[in-house]
Amino acid sequence: MLKSEEHTAAGGFTFNVPAGVTSVRVTMLGGGAAGGAGLTNSTGEGGAGGSGELVVSMPYAVTGGGTVAGHVGAGGAAAVSSSPAITAGDDSTFGTLTARGGAIKASPGQGGSDGGGSGGGLRGTGPGNLGAMGSREGPNHFGGSGGGGARTAGTGGGGGAAGYPIGGQANSTGGGGGASSLLGVGAAGGADDAAGATATIAGTGGGGGGGNLTHNNKGGDGAPGYILIVWCDNN
Repeated sequence: MLKSEEHTAAGGFTFNVPAGVTSVRVTMLGGGAAGGAGLTNSTGEGGAGGSGELVVSMPYAVTGGGTVAGHVGAGGAAAVSSSPAITAGDDSTFGTLTARGGAIKASPGQGGSDGGGSGGGLRGTGPGNLGAMGSREGPNHFGGSGGGGARTAGTGGGGGAAGYPIGGQANSTGGGGGASSLLGVGAAGGADDAAGATATIAGTGGGGGGGNLTHNNKGGDGAPGYILIVWCDNN
């Protein structure tokens, strides 16, 4: 009989291995990065956060009756300006396995080729770019996707890239759309003169803040990661 244990809240936990179980399969997402702020007196909206790295059904050896330490990575924290800086997503871990958190980057979002996808940057002066989809790193590993890049104020941010297998969050105005994960779509960027949305689906990126000439607009926080443990229990 297949059994499972799911962890969605950021922070540490202990998996108690059932007696007689010698192998489990682990699916993990790193935390999503925060979206950038729409800055005062700038020409740019906020770029969105990248999504966390994905590990799918990875076999992992365990000892029946033992324990394995795990940690669900927190989502990145957004800010209303470039100081304090927005933060990347935290790594999710299970024993020696790691799914890296989504990254932030002061340029259009890049897909993860070895870890979490990059964010779309704090602001931009040209058209917003779609974030790039993460590449396959191995049979069970996929890089996170990049967040949508910022656009000139008033003309809209780019959408977040497709995760596996879901397309990213697109925006027609305001900040860039957050990158998606296996479990769903990233957060929407803020409309002009509005904050970016906070990501709520595991591993996805926060939306970028919309631009304004008189005050900053905060980007959205990234979502926490995710860990699923599956095993066969013959007892």
